[in-house]
Amino acid sequence: MAVSRVAAATITELTTDVRRELGDVALTPAGDTIPAGLLRYSDSEILRVLNNALIALQQRIQARHPGESLVGVLLSYTEGTSPSIGMNLPSGVDANGVFKVEDMSPSSGIPEPVTPVSLHEIERYASAFEPGTTDRTPFWYTLVERGTDHGIVIRPQPAEGHAFRIWYVATPLVYSATSDTPALAARFRELIALQASFALIGASQERVSEAQVVRLQLAQQDLNTWSSRNKGPQRIRKVERGVY
Repeated sequence: MAVSRVAAATITELTTDVRRELGDVALTPAGDTIPAGLLRYSDSEILRVLNNALIALQQRIQARHPGESLVGVLLSYTEGTSPSIGMNLPSGVDANGVFKVEDMSPSSGIPEPVTPVSLHEIERYASAFEPGTTDRTPFWYTLVERGTDHGIVIRPQPAEGHAFRIWYVATPLVYSATSDTPALAARFRELIALQASFALIGASQERVSEAQVVRLQLAQQDLNTWSSRNKGPQRIRKVERGVY
């Protein structure tokens, strides 16, 4: 008896699953390779829709359970020069995914949350304390557009180098190597393959079978059932920002 837990499928295995759904298999029943020129869809086309399906699945899971993808990064605050305000967010921080900001240098020595406010409100708090003072709580923050970058404005203005920690939901992963193994593909392998194949069928203006539609609906129900068992934040908190 050989029993093992289901492992994450590689991109190659997911590609094979999609080809089966499309009736565009790369091997004959005897196991011989069908020339690539005779296949309807290329591996690169399938990889594109696979990545889109994986992104969509990660987004759904992150929206229900942000903690699974939360990343923390330290920020040493430095105020920009006029007419700029605030400073750029650290490299890699997705502004739309900022979940929480913490003051890492409060007088109590214990990290304290920084309250989000809108861009229109932030300057109300600018003169709450003497500029440059290190012993000050609480702080407020807002996110602003800074050209091609996004910035953060904290008020009252922190002392130079004051430490904050930014928690944000990381953007979804994408894959390129055939040997890559998406972690999500173990439990939701059929859902991913069906969504990817539906995208290609829809692009060619063909119709999917009723059986495939039912299987997709059941796979989506499985995802919803599994997600509801993992209690946690049900949505990412919305923070008012500048125009972007």
